[in-house]
Amino acid sequence: PHLKMLLQGFRSTGKKVGVMIKSIDRDREIPRDFYAEVPFGIELEGTYHDLARFFEMVANLPRIVNMGGMTIKVVKESRQSTRLKVTGMATTFRFLSDEA
Repeated sequence: PHLKMLLQGFRSTGKKVGVMIKSIDRDREIPRDFYAEVPFGIELEGTYHDLARFFEMVANLPRIVNMGGMTIKVVKESRQSTRLKVTGMATTFRFLSDEA
């Protein structure tokens, strides 16, 4: 249930700031001592400022999320705006005693 709430948080955050979440794909968990890393491949699209607001809001979610391995490419460029595509990994964590 906690991970489902995280994904809903990503989607609602994206909608609030105008970022399109093109895909979120859960990868295999990586067990550690007492917790597991739960990585997600993520693909986003939006303007520079919208993406910055998205990452700021993700940082304020109740669950820890590390964003890494980001690649940024220009999707569309005009005088009015530039749309960027960001791909990378979003990693959260869970205690191994959790059921979710």
